Amino acid sequence: MINYTYKIKGTSVSNNNTILVIHWDYTGTTEHGLSATISMTTFLNPPSDNFIQYEFITGDILISWIEGKENIEALKQNILQQIIELSNSLPV
Repeated sequence: MINYTYKIKGTSVSNNNTILVIHWDYTGTTEHGLSATISMTTFLNPPSDNFIQYEFITGDILISWIEGKENIEALKQNILQQIIELSNSLPV
């Protein structure tokens, strides 16, 4: 089993405090401690009618925006492949 986690590394913000870009890592770690990380940059669409003021944006909100824009299943498959390659390179 692989445990997947997000790490928000930062955001790029416009002059009016609108988040334009999210910089983040997606890491998968096995129960044996093997892990792989993908660093990503997600570009956001202009704000909609559901605009949230910058000071009220949480990590969970950023992750929901990421999940709405990115193919998370493809990232999981990429991480799984990296972990398989890593485990195959370890001495027996």
